[in-house]
Amino acid sequence: TKLKMSTFQICDEIEQEVNKLWDASPGIGVKELMAKLQSLELTEEVTKQRVKAAKQAIPYKRKDDTPSTTNVILLSEAQTKFVNQKIQERQSVRASRRYKEADEITKGLTTMGIIIDDEFRTWKVGEKKDIKTDEESEQHFSTLSSGVPCSFCGRFFASKNLVFKHLRDVATSCGNSIFATGQKVPEAPSSIRKQEKKETFKAMRRKKTGKAIQHADPAASLWFGDLPISYTRLGGQYKRLRAVLREYLPRDVPQPWLRKVMRKAYRKDGDSENQGEYMGYAIIVFRDSEEADYVRDAVNGKEIKSKVVFAASEEPPDLPDFIIKVKNVKNKDESIEEKKSSFTRGGQDPPMTDQLRPLSIPEMQQRCERILLKLKDQGKVFEIEDGDTSDDGRPKSEHDKILETTAKLIKNSEPREEIHHKGILVPEEIRIRLLTLLTNLRWPAANHRKGLTSERYLVLQTNVSNDRFYGEVREACRDLMQWTDPDYYYSGIAVTKNFVASPHIDDRDQSYQYAISLGDFTNGGQLCVEGQRLVRNNNKETTDDFVNVVDTHNRIARVDGRHTHWVRSWEGGSRYSLIFYDTRLEAKRKIIHSGVDESFLLSSFLEK
Repeated sequence: TKLKMSTFQICDEIEQEVNKLWDASPGIGVKELMAKLQSLELTEEVTKQRVKAAKQAIPYKRKDDTPSTTNVILLSEAQTKFVNQKIQERQSVRASRRYKEADEITKGLTTMGIIIDDEFRTWKVGEKKDIKTDEESEQHFSTLSSGVPCSFCGRFFASKNLVFKHLRDVATSCGNSIFATGQKVPEAPSSIRKQEKKETFKAMRRKKTGKAIQHADPAASLWFGDLPISYTRLGGQYKRLRAVLREYLPRDVPQPWLRKVMRKAYRKDGDSENQGEYMGYAIIVFRDSEEADYVRDAVNGKEIKSKVVFAASEEPPDLPDFIIKVKNVKNKDESIEEKKSSFTRGGQDPPMTDQLRPLSIPEMQQRCERILLKLKDQGKVFEIEDGDTSDDGRPKSEHDKILETTAKLIKNSEPREEIHHKGILVPEEIRIRLLTLLTNLRWPAANHRKGLTSERYLVLQTNVSNDRFYGEVREACRDLMQWTDPDYYYSGIAVTKNFVASPHIDDRDQSYQYAISLGDFTNGGQLCVEGQRLVRNNNKETTDDFVNVVDTHNRIARVDGRHTHWVRSWEGGSRYSLIFYDTRLEAKRKIIHSGVDESFLLSSFLEK
């Protein structure tokens, strides 16, 4: 706390001196400010970052001006206060790097006739901008006699989203009227859904603790060339090129991995007068060399017809037909090096920081509080260091700061308790059939879950009927679950090869999972699942976490993937695993706080 107060006082002192220097010399730069501050010998903590932050916080002042024309608007006291508030809000969002919001505020103030000078931190009143409407839009809206009306101007729009867009646009009469009164239009429903989806993916990216191996064997890779650039647009993850593959690949070939696309790779049919048309190419990876050769012979030299590719589209794009060229990839540099596991022996856990990374900030704060209470009861004192930057000099996020603190606390306290379990032994005929299928499986070219460390990762959704590629695996999995729990519905199966470490939480799960591992691996490979229990400390009930170490080798267990879980390293051969899960919202069950359903292990043992 003392360190934080000291830092705050330093920044406050620098900010005060920067304001004084700015008043004396408006427009002074950061370098000049640093030189003058260092000459004052205030503190050794005068850094460029702090001076820049102090300069960004300099308040904007209204510039004294006399109206040059009669078009200049006159502001009341309340309007002047509103403009100052909006300019302060603009400063705040710019400091947070929310530039889109800052631009919207600038646009609204400019429409009101406010002229902002960022160089000298001043603003003045100018001529109010004429609010213009797009003639085509006006003509379009005037033809609509029904739909969703705007409550301000009465015009009709085709959807609620368009009404929200109209009201949020500060350049329109309605939008500027709302802006000038300080009101805010709520986000459109579709925008809210997109933002929620974006935040979910952002959280998932932050919580990644591994990376799947990407296989790009040159023998299984093909060069698809002579692609018109209109087919190589990135939109929708190259949806036009993917549409070509869906239509012209043989029906017994699953969708491959579109690894690389070059839009303007070379020119075709050029001469001394005409350079020729730009063409693109794609490197596409298939399951193995046999499948790649089969596709090459079937597709090379075919005429790709736009009307056939987009026959199902209501508004098919006007794209050219072309002859596609397909050949083997010859250069070895077109493949990706396969990364090996960093573990050198069996039975190892991932680093503590990786075990904690999937947790949210509040969850880690609760753990810190529990551990500090334990240390206090033991008469130990733990001082938390205030480190704001990482080893590479970049500022740490709040999540990384609390993550580092929690890991240090756990390291300085007693080791976490481990509770060992054994899953229920699966009948030999079911195990042998599954292992045979998995050993000979033609895995997809690209792993289906790239943020977790595994050699192969395949997701089989239950709602797929007549699976031409993995039907036998599905049938064997059904037999396993029929023996294990006939009443359990699983919405998907995660099929993996050599999945290791990668602590994660399956946030989308609505119920418990069933887990089994197969193979000739030894000395490790257990599934580790965190659990929690209620404990009484000084007449107060608190929760305590521990680690379940579950032996799933040839055995099946019921665990809850909504806790952090990972796989220990092993020795010997390959480790295959099957995870049966359910993500349906209507199937939501209470979380198993212990992490492992011991009642299932006990009841299954007694019955079988």
